[in-house]
This record gives sequence, structure tokens and C-alpha cells, in this order.
Amino acid sequence: MKYIFYVLAFSLLFSACEIVVDLDIPKHEPVLVINSVIHADSVFTAQLSHSVGSFELNDIDKVMDATLSVFQNEVFLGDMLLEFTGMSHDYYDYETGQTIEGDSLFRYALNAMPIVGNSYTYKVSHNSYDDVQATATLPQEVNFISHEIAKVENDYSDSYKLNLTFLDQPGMQYYRLRVININIDVFDGLYIEPAYFDTADPSIMSSSVTEGGDPEEVGVFLHDALFNDALFDGEEKTISIEFYDWSSGGDETSSSFYLELSSISKDYFDYLQSYQRQSNYYGGELFAGEPVQVFTNIQNGLGILGASNTKSVKLILPE
Repeated sequence: MKYIFYVLAFSLLFSACEIVVDLDIPKHEPVLVINSVIHADSVFTAQLSHSVGSFELNDIDKVMDATLSVFQNEVFLGDMLLEFTGMSHDYYDYETGQTIEGDSLFRYALNAMPIVGNSYTYKVSHNSYDDVQATATLPQEVNFISHEIAKVENDYSDSYKLNLTFLDQPGMQYYRLRVININIDVFDGLYIEPAYFDTADPSIMSSSVTEGGDPEEVGVFLHDALFNDALFDGEEKTISIEFYDWSSGGDETSSSFYLELSSISKDYFDYLQSYQRQSNYYGGELFAGEPVQVFTNIQNGLGILGASNTKSVKLILPE
């Protein structure tokens, strides 16, 4: 009886301490959002939308009636045109119990190819938003020298040790390293995604963070490595990684792997690094960790205009 009394007393105590606070949150003023990466082997493309407030995540719409002009070294190159790219997949909404049909997908595009070493500026105007602009310079291709690959025996999955060597250019350079897995499943079709890999390279270590936000002492487990040449400026560089083939051992799938080493603009490097850190802190949950400001180089707006020059090599996996 005395135990029940204590429980009721504590319940009344904590319920009496509940405080309701009304927050006066200022109305969000939307700005234009540009997302575009200039690739050495592709025409100019861009996605254009507008920003929303923290509690309006389902209200993001594409902006499809803006004027997006491209300038090459400050000389007008052309206006991007809106083009249809396909339909998004249907998905099931568990909250409403309804199947949501896919939407039409569009992008802005300019049928012209960028030139290495040139600077490109996007200028966007729209009646409902302030004008925005951003600039990026397309970097040189990586001077790739060689790679060696060997199979590593383990009990869980096939894994491979890869040593890749390239010659760095003098001056600060920024890089992105990925191993792309193209997986063909006879039942579900084609999947293209970055493969996870381990590395203890000091250049990658100094640029990478774990879920706790601190560099690892032994190595990092990544699918997208970002690093600069602060430790090997102008020198020949060899990086060792170990990647995994989780699809091995079945007759229903076939996999191909490609090594991708990209030289990227500094703004794109800063954006990708900040995005990785935000994902590590938040773990995909809103308000789940310490806020991380994602980098943007869009004047009067948000988003990123980056540049990337990628060297891709198909990997022949040893038996």
C-alpha cells in the first residue's frame, strides 16, 4: 500500500512540473536553391528548387519557370532549358495507407560541354525570388599512373586490397575517391552504388570523421573518401584501400567494380565534407545531434555549384 502511495506521489510531482512554452517562430522567407555539378564529360545540368522552413519538409517544390544563364569566363554561353527526364517511382504512404503515384521529373540543361581550366558562372532570376549566382572552375584530370589489386581471404565476403598510384599537381588539390559497384540481379534489375572500403591512409584520415565526429586512430570505413594533397603536394602518391563484394557467392547476381578518382573544386569538396559530417551527426534523424551547417557557395541562395573531373578504371577482380 505504501509503495502505491509513493508511485502516485511521484507521478503528481512530475506532472505538476510540466511547463508549456509557446514559441514564436519567424516565418521562413524562401530563397532559390541550386544543385549542380559540372562534369568534364557531360553537358551542363542543374536542379532548381526553393528553401523551406524546418517544419515544412514536405513542401519542397521544383522551380520550373526561372531563367538560368551560363557564362564561360564571364562571357555569355547560353540559357539552360527545362527538359523532362522521366518519372519517379510510386511509393506507399504508411501514414495515410495510400499509394502515391510518381511525379514527372525535370531538370535544366544546356547542350554544351565545359572546358578544363575554364570558369563557369550560373546566374538565376525569378519573379518571386532574389537573383542568385555561383561560380566554379573545372579542374584538370587526375594524372593516374597505375593500380594493383589482390584478393584477401576472409570468412564473411570476398574482399580485395587495392593500391592506386597517381601524380599530384603542384598547389592545393582536392580529391574524391570511390569504388562503384554495378550489380545486376536477375530478379530486381540493375543497381549502381558506391562500395564500402577500409583505409588508413593519413591524407584520407585527416579529412574524414566517424559518427562521433573524431578521426579514427586505425582506419576509416567509407564509401566516399574526400582528401586534399596537403601531405604530398606535387608528388607521386599511392593509396591503399580494401573493398568488399557483398554480392559474391550467388548465381543470381553479377557485379562489376570501377575505381573512380576525381579531381574536384574546393567548394564542392567543402560541400561534400560538410554534408558527410551532417549525416554522421544526425544519423538521418531530424534534431538527433549537434547541428552542422552544410556549405553553400550560392550568393543570395542555397545549394552548391561544384566541378568534378573523374578518371574511371574498371577493376579486374582476381579469382
